[in-house]
Amino acid sequence: MNAIRKQFSRIKGGRLAEAAYPARVWTVVVSDIPGDDPAMVSSGPTIPTAGTVADAIALIERYRIDIPDNVRRHLKNAAEAPSADDEKFHGNTVNVIASAGVSLEAAAALALQHRF
Repeated sequence: MNAIRKQFSRIKGGRLAEAAYPARVWTVVVSDIPGDDPAMVSSGPTIPTAGTVADAIALIERYRIDIPDNVRRHLKNAAEAPSADDEKFHGNTVNVIASAGVSLEAAAALALQHRF
């Protein structure tokens, strides 16, 4: 769903950082998703996307996702979300400062240490 939402949102998929350009953006991420990919947390408003509009359309068709006709039309005419090679992102910084995975590992280590 994030790959699809990024292609028609005005802020997701890096568009928020793109709008802030030429300011440098520092993204601080508290992840709640497996793998902690910053581009997937909240659909990455400050992180460029690897996906394309064609990818999003293919996902909709592959999984037979029922979306309203106006959204489908908009998506077919949507401008691509910015990509990682866009110079607007070169000076930006991304830090994952907390994640569910790291928290779970820390809790497990503490439980083992105290023999819970």
